[in-house]
Amino acid sequence: MAGLLFTTKEIENIIDELLNMDPDPIPRFILLKEGKGLKPSDREYQNAYAQVLAHPFTRQIVQAQTPGGYWGAFHGDSEAVIRQALWIGLTPDHPSLQKVIFFLEKVLLGEEIFHQRCEKHDNPRWWLEIFMPLCAAATLGLLAPEDPLLEKHISLWRCFAEAAFAGGQYDPEAEWKAQYRHFQVKTKRKTPFYGYYSVLLLTAQKGLLPPALEQKILAYCLHREEGMYYIYDKNPSRLVPIMATKDFYNWLRTLTVLSRFAGWEQYKSPYYNWVWQQRDADGFWDLMKKPRGHLQLSDSWRTRKNRIIDSSIFILRFLTNKPGY
Repeated sequence: MAGLLFTTKEIENIIDELLNMDPDPIPRFILLKEGKGLKPSDREYQNAYAQVLAHPFTRQIVQAQTPGGYWGAFHGDSEAVIRQALWIGLTPDHPSLQKVIFFLEKVLLGEEIFHQRCEKHDNPRWWLEIFMPLCAAATLGLLAPEDPLLEKHISLWRCFAEAAFAGGQYDPEAEWKAQYRHFQVKTKRKTPFYGYYSVLLLTAQKGLLPPALEQKILAYCLHREEGMYYIYDKNPSRLVPIMATKDFYNWLRTLTVLSRFAGWEQYKSPYYNWVWQQRDADGFWDLMKKPRGHLQLSDSWRTRKNRIIDSSIFILRFLTNKPGY
């Protein structure tokens, strides 16, 4: 780990220490799978995953899902449940996630829509013709990145990003014109390449973007003063201390999303080193209180032990290059 203040061995030691703390079933499974590298063919993996499947968190996800494959309003409610399912370690072949995939495919085929009130907008067509397909494709990319229905949407939003940087620097007018040529929808609200859903879609697989374009996109997103809409409204390149719980959580989540870009490798060292230095006296990380949107792993945060385990797993996923969402 050139340029980093920590070694792979030190990360492994922290994982072992967390496992020695007797974590609840879900964080234990995460540590075994992601930390120790257990494979689905391993008996210990199978036993640990069975406990995740039987856990109240998972049962609640299953029971609350509608027959159509979603939870409440898709934009907002369902997205949060999908992130929770992935966070606790459910694999895409889980029946609930398979139902989501089927629903999203139908949306992209024009056979379904999000079952919720359309967001207010100066042009109602924006929700149905621009945002809904983009959101559906980006979410499908998290669950089934090789799904052939994604190809058209990836190609489309890649073309918009290429138009945005055709002159060498970001040109929002060129981007808007490219979108209008395709959608023929005039709106005050724009849907730029640096938004959360656009980034998820364009990083659904490796190598979707030309390397030079990918570098420009990543550099722009990383240094944008207004951050990434839907996650963090400040400049992601500025370091945030862990004691600023809300900002730290949203900031780090933004960086995990940006780490999906191949070019992240050249930027990561100062951020990884800063986060490494945010450990407490015991060598772990502690968010102190659960920030809004934080995805819980342990059964309860009433004990410091569970809070430390969940906080540390959140950080370790970042430091071990797990792509964010």
